[in-house]
Amino acid sequence: MKNNLSALKKNVFTDALNSASASAALGHSIVTVVGRAEVCVEYHNGVLEYEPEIVTVASSGAAGGSGTIRITGKSLTIKSMNSESLTIAGVIETVTFGV
Repeated sequence: MKNNLSALKKNVFTDALNSASASAALGHSIVTVVGRAEVCVEYHNGVLEYEPEIVTVASSGAAGGSGTIRITGKSLTIKSMNSESLTIAGVIETVTFGV
């Protein structure tokens, strides 16, 4: 049983890495939520709205499509931002995806 669990964990980890690599190669945004304290958006297309309770980010999608990622919460701040990634810190309440 222990060997099967180790193999399963290894496959899940490998699948997650492959999925992230595939998303990046296809030009999709990758969103990582760290507890309720932080959200990281990789491969974004800029900030559309920035308020202490709402941050809206332009996301990249398949075949050049785009959408939005809206983070709501309290005391939201942009912790770091560059051309590839954006990290938002604060008390995260929701992360929603829209077109």
